Formats: sequence, C-alpha cells, structure tokens
Amino acid sequence: MNAQKLIAGTIVGTLLFFLINIIVNAFFLSDFLSTHQGLSTASFRSEELLPFSIASKLMLSFLLTYLFLYAKVKTIIGGMILSSIIAFFIKSSIYFQVYATTTILSKSGLMAEVMCYTFITAIVGGGIVMIADFAENAEVFIENESTEIRLN
Repeated sequence: MNAQKLIAGTIVGTLLFFLINIIVNAFFLSDFLSTHQGLSTASFRSEELLPFSIASKLMLSFLLTYLFLYAKVKTIIGGMILSSIIAFFIKSSIYFQVYATTTILSKSGLMAEVMCYTFITAIVGGGIVMIADFAENAEVFIENESTEIRLN
C-alpha cells in the first residue's frame, strides 16, 4: 500500500469534509434541524469543539482512503458509491442508537442527518479517489529550487 496516496487522500478528505460540511449545514440542514428538533433542545453545544471535529474528519478520511486503496477503487464513481454505503451504515448505526437512548433528535431530523452525511461522504469519497489516483500518476521533480509536477 502506498503511503503517499494514503496521506494525500487523508488530507484532501479532511479538507473536503470541512468545506462540504460547512456548505451543507449552513445552507440546507441548519434551518431544517431547527424546526425538527427532538425534545432536548438544550443539549447541543453553542460552538463546535474544533480539535474533536478535526480528529473525527481525519479518522473517517483515513478509513475511507485505506479502504479505497485496499479494495483498489480506481474510479470516482466507485469511490462515491463505496463511501456512501460506508457512511450510510456508520451514521445510521450511531444515530439509531442516539434516537433509541436520548431525546436529542426527532425521526425526521435523524433521517435528514443520515441522508446529508451520506451525500457529503459520497462527494468526499470521489475526491479522495481522484487525489489518490493523481498521487499515483504524478511524479514530483525538484530541480534548482523549483518544483515541477509531471503526469505519467
């Protein structure tokens, strides 16, 4: 397994998770979840704890990249399909348990969270495969203090 592809995919996946998560939450999910809350509305933090958010996105990006490399996924569509399946089952298992044991989410909020997260992870999975493929086909040459990237 190529460490260069694993590191590149993990970094790009983490950045894509942050970017797409901000866009989806700011424009689509925040209004919906504010009207479809569970019974416990005071249980959410006013601000996200950034180190834990970074660790979460970094770990999932590493997992996806590792699975893509292990399964030899070569196409962007293949990465999107595999990552959406993984995300659906991971997020569903977590949120079904949260719904069963707490009053934080409503049923519609639960389904919205699962579907949006699946969508976000599908896009990130496609990006990870694209970058891992680029890292495989690119060679970096350093000559006279300038960097040149050549595609094979």
